[in-house]
Amino acid sequence: MVRFYLVVGMFLSLIVSVGAVQAPAGQNYKVFMPFLIREANAPVWLVQLKLGGEKTSGEVLASANQMPKATFENVSVKDGTISFDLKSKQGTFKFEGTLPKDKKEKIQGSVMIKDIVTPAILEPTTLTSLNAYDLNKEMIARADQPEYEVVKAALSLMAEAEIRKSKIEEVRSWADKAVKASENYGAKWKAQIGLEIAELLAPQKEYAPIALQYARQAERSLSDNDTVANKLKVLEILADALESSGKIDDAKEIQAKMEKMDTGIKPEPFAGRKSKSDRAVLVELFTGTECPPCVAADMAFDALPKAFKSSEVVVLQYHLHIPGPDPLTNPESENRAKYYGKQIEGTPAIFFNGKSAAGGGGPRDAAMEKFKEYKAVVEPLLEKGAAASLMASAKKVGEDVSISVEVKDLAEVGNNIRLNMVLVEKEVRYQGGNKQKKHHHVVRSFPAGVDGIAMMEKNGKKEAKVNLEELRKKWASYLDQIAKEEPFSGKGRPLNFTDLLVVVFIQNMATGEILQSAQVPVN
Repeated sequence: MVRFYLVVGMFLSLIVSVGAVQAPAGQNYKVFMPFLIREANAPVWLVQLKLGGEKTSGEVLASANQMPKATFENVSVKDGTISFDLKSKQGTFKFEGTLPKDKKEKIQGSVMIKDIVTPAILEPTTLTSLNAYDLNKEMIARADQPEYEVVKAALSLMAEAEIRKSKIEEVRSWADKAVKASENYGAKWKAQIGLEIAELLAPQKEYAPIALQYARQAERSLSDNDTVANKLKVLEILADALESSGKIDDAKEIQAKMEKMDTGIKPEPFAGRKSKSDRAVLVELFTGTECPPCVAADMAFDALPKAFKSSEVVVLQYHLHIPGPDPLTNPESENRAKYYGKQIEGTPAIFFNGKSAAGGGGPRDAAMEKFKEYKAVVEPLLEKGAAASLMASAKKVGEDVSISVEVKDLAEVGNNIRLNMVLVEKEVRYQGGNKQKKHHHVVRSFPAGVDGIAMMEKNGKKEAKVNLEELRKKWASYLDQIAKEEPFSGKGRPLNFTDLLVVVFIQNMATGEILQSAQVPVN
């Protein structure tokens, strides 16, 4: 079996159409090799066979992505058996199969690749390319396809409906077929498919009435037993469908209903330290408003200040353009991510006193479990003694924020021991692709620079200043450049810089360890 995969591994791929040509008269067939590729229902070639008459011949009309381009050789029909070779640079695929009595039926046989034999099926088709859209349309038009494949094909078609300029009647038929095909798999999956249809079509204005129909069905099916997360998801999709349908007042009513729902985690307050340590744990979360799995991490992060005092846990939330543009991102947040380097492979990523732990995220329902993971990391760190004492103050006069930090009893000194000052906005409202509306402790700037100030003495006083108006202009210009490459999915670019905090921390830049941290309001 290992040898088999070594031989054919080069052909494993996602299936998309390439190299289609105009088909001459004849019977076209989709070629399937269910043991050869991951998706057994995906054709690897589209061929045309001319059987009978003076000359039997064949032609390759299209190849699946990464499948070798091939040419027909040695086509033969004898005693009800058809054989031919598909010759390519990667080798020759030798097919042999039994011809059915009815030409409209599939031809079953096998392909030999070197000394490996694998099943192969030639299925009659009217297609002239392996375009995924056309394949899906053909699939849902047939009665002999597995129901789950019909659902998958219908959802794929609806995702492209606006781009393909599909007629609303056709889109409605796809939706109906998807729901009908899901019935035998239980009421829960049927309900989920209905909601997915609403979610797919809500942003496509022409099909918003269909989205609204299914979103209303999902709303009516909600009960007291549904989780807050599930209720929110349904209402969010309903609000989007209403807005796309031009029912703005109704959409605002649903949004107001969501605002009143308590979506946060309600953790038990921390019982207190066992030791006399006064060390605060710095928690740094790298997240993004376009990142669906960041939702659980964001909510768990938001719960930390509810469970711990600011003298116990200090939190910083950095936004990154992962997987899409995020207007809460700034160059200094990006540079902070660069410091941690390969430890940040994506979002969410989280660090406790400079060390990566409890990674990963999930949907809203996973938030409480994620919080428990964070709490389990934080509590032991609170028992470790601090390696410095920090006293900080921050004052705003006009648009200028002045920060002063006094460091005492620093256990280590040197060029790698850096004092960092961070300007933080306590709450920012913006809804991106992951539907999170509120973002907390968002990093806005490093007034003393992202690299911090080198601490060459155990005791000392350091100061920094930042002008908020200049910062707004600088970040607005930066966001303009980002938007030129790809627009932001949400409305507005929140650069208000209200309800500010300052976080200060000392870090050993060589080891990553945070020696001490503190948080103060901007007065």
